[in-house]
Amino acid sequence: MSFIIRSGLLSDNIECGVLPGRKGVIVIAEMKDIQYLVRSLGIGATYRGYRYLIVAVSLCLEDEDYLLGISKLLYPKIAEICHTSAGSVERDLRTVITVCWERGNKNLLQAISPCPLFSKPTTGEFVDILTGHLR
Repeated sequence: MSFIIRSGLLSDNIECGVLPGRKGVIVIAEMKDIQYLVRSLGIGATYRGYRYLIVAVSLCLEDEDYLLGISKLLYPKIAEICHTSAGSVERDLRTVITVCWERGNKNLLQAISPCPLFSKPTTGEFVDILTGHLR
């Protein structure tokens, strides 16, 4: 089974790509929760990494194995879905994490993290924090 994300990743009712999934659908409420959390962290939709981060969290909520292979599994899958390169995905995700850490809601990130953060989290740590919080 597969499903199409149509919940504001680019804008309302614009297709980002097809995500294969075990459940077959992403509940729109779940997408809204992901978007709300990302925006609450100070990451706006003007960043390309915003869309990639939402797809990353959606995939990790569906299958935690993506967290074990960020660069080998997650980046290529996001790149396939969003029609770009894995290098672009990696760079844009690092950009939004830096935005969150330096100018965003660092207090919220600290609050939802299961352990104290003393330095900017890696992409894997960041996606894991968001995925763990939304579970």
